[in-house]
Amino acid sequence: MHDLVYDIPGRAIVGTDSLSRLAAEAASYGDRCVLLTESVVRESGAADRVVSQLERTGKHVIVFDELDGGSDSSQINHALGLARAGRCELVIGMGGMRVLSAARVVAAFNSQVVTVREAMALGASARPVPYIEVPSSCRNHLMFKDYCVVTGSAGREPWVVKLPPNCMSLALFDAKLSAGLSGKSYAAVLLDTILASVEGMLSTRANAFSDTLLVNAIAVLSECIHQVIAAPDDIRPRARAAEASFMSALGLATSMQGAGGAIAYTANAYFDVPKSWVGTVMLPYVLDYFDSVRPEKSRRIAQALAGGDREHDDAIERRNHAASAVSRRLLAKTGLPARLRELDLSLDDLSRVADAAADFETLGFLPVPVGGGELYDLLKQAW
Repeated sequence: MHDLVYDIPGRAIVGTDSLSRLAAEAASYGDRCVLLTESVVRESGAADRVVSQLERTGKHVIVFDELDGGSDSSQINHALGLARAGRCELVIGMGGMRVLSAARVVAAFNSQVVTVREAMALGASARPVPYIEVPSSCRNHLMFKDYCVVTGSAGREPWVVKLPPNCMSLALFDAKLSAGLSGKSYAAVLLDTILASVEGMLSTRANAFSDTLLVNAIAVLSECIHQVIAAPDDIRPRARAAEASFMSALGLATSMQGAGGAIAYTANAYFDVPKSWVGTVMLPYVLDYFDSVRPEKSRRIAQALAGGDREHDDAIERRNHAASAVSRRLLAKTGLPARLRELDLSLDDLSRVADAAADFETLGFLPVPVGGGELYDLLKQAW
């Protein structure tokens, strides 16, 4: 068994309107800031609100908002240069998971390197500046991990960048930031977070502490999906989902994502398909694949996914391993794509994804060995 080592000195604030606390929390971090974000966050007014807060406290803020869906390491290199030229004392990442990964690289390495390639060579020995993370979709599965995933600029392959431990100083989860996402898009974010939580439970790195966090996160996220689809403009389920996403990230701090996560990161890098949509499609197939390997975990996951629905509970009693079936019923309620071919991915594309995803170190912590061939078989089933 692996030792349980839990060392997270950074602060986390989870709550509606928590963004209003950013300037006060950042007061001790220096006056020269770089805010990394994306155009959709800038257009919503949230980024300008942060800049206004910080400038009122006397800070100088450089805004870099070129980290949209198709961004890669070349944009991160540009951001590294801006931070270095501005003698950055604080980095703020505000956006989706691609933005947050880029911001982590800039915070960790801007004083020592000029490219992501150099950052990968330096790794955990970097000397980071303080870093504040603001997930616009209220989730980051890698929030408490010592690595992030970015997209290379040449072949658009996924790069895993090792980070110094505990490089995050503060995380702010503000449910109102997700208001710009439609009910369907936000449901995909929550299903992707469920996939990450499921894989954390199935991993050989899982422990009683992580399982408690992750199974509760799955239960809350499942309930929130029903509520978000029924009432997309209601902030209350989004606030609960932010709390559950934080629980999921805490659980994953000591556990690991698996095959579905590796596939989602890789497909997102190569083909710019939204990671959350790939994760949504992969969820039932991952549950099917590992059903017989972790039967006791499958039952707990099925009960959590059912969300207290009596009909689902009865189905679970009749069939011991119903997690994938419950996940498919949940997915059907969202109207989201249920097959990879609906995301305009071909079988040739999937072969490329399988080969690259097989190189992720996280696959070494699956309950059964999985290589490129097994991943391709899994992808064909999901296609």
